[in-house]
Amino acid sequence: MRQVLCLPNGYIRPVWILILAFLVPLPRFNRHCEWLESTLKTKASDDVHYINLITHRRTGLPPTVRAPFAYRFLIPYMAARLPFGPYTSLNMINICLWALACAYMMLYLKGLGLSATVFNAGTLFFTCSFPAFYYTAIGYVDTWPVLCATWALYFWPILAKPLPVFLFFTLAVVGKESCMALLPFLVASAFVQNPANKSAAIKVMLAGLAGILAATLLARGLAPSHKTDFIWLPNLESMKNNLLKIRTLPSLFLGLGIQGTVVLAVLAIGRGRQVLMNQWPLLVGFGGFLVLWGFALVAAYADARPLWPAMVFSTSLFCHYWAVARNGWQGNH
Repeated sequence: MRQVLCLPNGYIRPVWILILAFLVPLPRFNRHCEWLESTLKTKASDDVHYINLITHRRTGLPPTVRAPFAYRFLIPYMAARLPFGPYTSLNMINICLWALACAYMMLYLKGLGLSATVFNAGTLFFTCSFPAFYYTAIGYVDTWPVLCATWALYFWPILAKPLPVFLFFTLAVVGKESCMALLPFLVASAFVQNPANKSAAIKVMLAGLAGILAATLLARGLAPSHKTDFIWLPNLESMKNNLLKIRTLPSLFLGLGIQGTVVLAVLAIGRGRQVLMNQWPLLVGFGGFLVLWGFALVAAYADARPLWPAMVFSTSLFCHYWAVARNGWQGNH
């Protein structure tokens, strides 16, 4: 990461972005601010399962964790190694993973050769987003898919090959199954890397699917609970509950953020649409998590969490769009 530590004048210092990465989630750390939590009208839910995983890892006592939470033991087991309370340990790991995601996002954006204005806006919109504030430090494991998305974006020339993509998905999906939504992006990247060799993209797709299968079997085999018979299926009850919730639509736009909303607006209106189409693998990555949110709408619980990794791709698309716009479109409209 040495290159991002030596930015020219005018670029926001990486140390300030990393400080913000720690400060933005701080008001909700451990849900300790009663006034804020009562204002937000939130209550603990999934976090109890991850806390139970940490307690099980530390004590060996039988876990009281049901699927799908029992599959997501990677981050809780990392937290179990820390010498703090379970909740504090988990949220410290989450903040560190989030800060690391911000660092890789900075590295990627700097590698694009953006102007200081565009680079600063992109990094700030990503770091100071609503999901970073709302979800990072409240006992969930959703920082892991965001970090994996930044890895996919930054390391795609390496990951757009069969063996690396197999290992990547084996690790990523054990952390949280939503990471499988990254596969279309890496397949598209493999196609861009070898446009004359379609079999390369097919091999990456098959290797990615094999990694997802390996991770699924591994997670179910090592899950510290016998209550692991679970599969997500669309159902009318989930769809009705989500559609009737007053927070569902706001969570969509809060999860998209400024950059995601701009990307969707450009695609809808058409002004500069070709700029985004020229970066179609990023659109595929962005769309993969939009589809995931849509699936959550009809099969689970639709909030901003499934959209958080989409910000990795929408931030890049937003910066590409703005960079071209600043140069008078260069005929790309």
